[in-house]
Amino acid sequence: MNVTVSSTPSGTAGKGCVTAFLSIFAIMGLVFTVFIAKAGFETVRPYFWEKTDCVIESSAASEKGDSNEFTVRYAYRFDGRNYTGTRFRTGMSPSMNAASAERAAQRYAAGSRVTCYVNSSSPGESTLERSSLWSLLFMLIPLVFVAVGVGGIIGVWRA
Repeated sequence: MNVTVSSTPSGTAGKGCVTAFLSIFAIMGLVFTVFIAKAGFETVRPYFWEKTDCVIESSAASEKGDSNEFTVRYAYRFDGRNYTGTRFRTGMSPSMNAASAERAAQRYAAGSRVTCYVNSSSPGESTLERSSLWSLLFMLIPLVFVAVGVGGIIGVWRA
């Protein structure tokens, strides 16, 4: 008895299931890449801002519950106008421990002259420090999931 079994429908259904599974990897990788890219954009922006001299008006390291906080207020002049800033750092940056908050308070003691970074298109926006660009490497992690998902889908349908 000869029975001919066609593998096309089950092959297509199998490819569809694998495609759906791998699509989850690709979609979640893209979602996390977008989240990290938004934070990365905030990290990169101050690297295009203008350096300006600032005077620290006040600074303090304090403990808030389980975390530590550094607050600062500084004054600067940009395009002939006076401004006040309170932002210490922008973008993706690690949370501070007690020692780093205290070091920041000592480094930016009231009355000291320091350099701050001012957004020339919106001079009211400034920061004392720019975050490290190394944190942008975290974007590679979700991109691995995108590559596995998309590469797997291409591999399944080419086979």
